[in-house]
Amino acid sequence: MKIDKDDLLFGTIIGGLVICSPFIAMYHIGKWIYSKTPKKIKEQKAEEKKREEMNREIHELEKQLGLAERDDSYMHYDPLYMGNEQRGREGYWADLKKKVASGYKSPDLIWMIKETKGGICAPRFGYGDCQVLLLLHKDCYDILGCAPVESGTLEHLFNGSEGPGKLPRADRYVKASYEMMTFSNDYAVRLQTLSECGNYRDYYVYAVPGNFQFSDVETGMDERLKKFIADFQRKYKKQ
Repeated sequence: MKIDKDDLLFGTIIGGLVICSPFIAMYHIGKWIYSKTPKKIKEQKAEEKKREEMNREIHELEKQLGLAERDDSYMHYDPLYMGNEQRGREGYWADLKKKVASGYKSPDLIWMIKETKGGICAPRFGYGDCQVLLLLHKDCYDILGCAPVESGTLEHLFNGSEGPGKLPRADRYVKASYEMMTFSNDYAVRLQTLSECGNYRDYYVYAVPGNFQFSDVETGMDERLKKFIADFQRKYKKQ
């Protein structure tokens, strides 16, 4: 009698599951019982108390740095910062303490890289062309003076600005950019800052004309971009 290989494989898998099931069940039952022991409950309560104390201190540090109210899910001072490391909530806590101790303040002008892609043949993020956005602090730049005149355009409906010819506030711009992805299955966007921005609501977004090579912007080597920003600052930065 010839035995089909697929039937043999299927039977082996089923047999293995039948044999292993009691041991798997015993493991999970034992794990559950251990979690209910006085020692484990005490450890869990101590860990929970430690986490609550850490979160309270984090919120106090955030206030000292002038950050907008944040929930307990934040892991970075600036979630969009290109140099972020995955260090969890405790790493964020340590970073805030360093910033408070050093009196850190976000720069008044921050470079932001915007990458978009769509379609099957779209390039990966981090390659090719990108758009450069300038985040301008509202107290340091002439926000109204540098706003482009956009007569008759509907762009403001999609970038978070309040109307034509007005720069969008950075927090609204970021929200609008990512919301666009929820309305399209063939569109993706990535925003990254080259310096850390704390309060996005204190900044406005200016789009530098043209496209740039991602690697040149990331390393700060694009001379055309550096000249544009230097001229822009001379013209629109408040004295």
